[in-house]
Amino acid sequence: MNPENQPLVSIIVPVYNVENYLYKNLANLQDQKYTNFEIIYVNDGSTDSSAQTLIELENLDPRVRVSVQKNCGTGMARNNGVENARGEFIYFMDPDDTIDSQLLIDNVKEIIEKKADVLVFDFDSVDNNGNIVETRSFKHLANMNSVGKIVSNFTELYEMGVFNTVWHKIFRRDFIQKHNIISPTWSNAQDRGFLLRVASHNPRIFFNRSDKKYYHYMVARNGSSTAVYRHNLTTIFIKSSQEVSHTLSVLGGQTTSRLQYLIYIKDLYLNVFINTGRKKAPQSVNGKLMVINKVYDFEDFYMYLHTVKLFDLSLTLKENIIVIIAKYRLTILLLIWQKIKKKLNYTKK
Repeated sequence: MNPENQPLVSIIVPVYNVENYLYKNLANLQDQKYTNFEIIYVNDGSTDSSAQTLIELENLDPRVRVSVQKNCGTGMARNNGVENARGEFIYFMDPDDTIDSQLLIDNVKEIIEKKADVLVFDFDSVDNNGNIVETRSFKHLANMNSVGKIVSNFTELYEMGVFNTVWHKIFRRDFIQKHNIISPTWSNAQDRGFLLRVASHNPRIFFNRSDKKYYHYMVARNGSSTAVYRHNLTTIFIKSSQEVSHTLSVLGGQTTSRLQYLIYIKDLYLNVFINTGRKKAPQSVNGKLMVINKVYDFEDFYMYLHTVKLFDLSLTLKENIIVIIAKYRLTILLLIWQKIKKKLNYTKK
């Protein structure tokens, strides 16, 4: 793409206590082959030296703009960034991750040529040593250019994680602003809430068909929100499941038995269970069960367990077993298995 014809891209980066990553983040963005972009760093009430570092970054590159807010979380920081964005396209990035130098030049070209509202590309996950621990590819998915296609492919889109994270996508800013789409201000799962709200307005979603992994996600750095127990996660996961139901309702779609499993077992019941195994979680079995059993107070979850078919053919044997465990409140078995696995891992060391 000719530099003179490059539309402006607004790169929005939420910042909270990541002082050690900011210079690296700017250097990474400066390596982009695409040059017509602005970087909006949104300082979400950082208590380390991030604020001072951001001032230094503004002086280093005229494309850098800094916005400041009190600590309200990543969702509000991204909303702040969108409100202040001037670009034709919006790209969200996390400050501790890295991107390929071709990300913007390749994917802006794609979103323009396809006349898409959202362009999705592949990514990988890396550990603290830079080792690739997972790759995610979406190029085999059908492009979504009608509400019918979104509805008929919704279960696959959901299961593939298309609605999970914003940083492997480029968005057309006028689509977001036209429909007044804002990110929820939950402390977790804001990306899913935002993307489901985007999906509810029938966007044209297209997929980059190349083999390149454009985004490199750092897995659970020390101090990240995914590494520590959160007491409010049950409420957040319930709200997330409600967003799924609302989106399908708006689009005129129906849930499949597999989608119900993904919503209520994988992303609610099991995520709450996993939360009780993190740092600072309740240590006693009774304490963990008290946290997990709160999901049974959620009417939609209760109704799912009441009506679910046992040994559903759309589920694997393992998934069917987990449904039975949840249905008959046998979570203690999962806790016992978790304890055995920890002992086995300790013995191997």
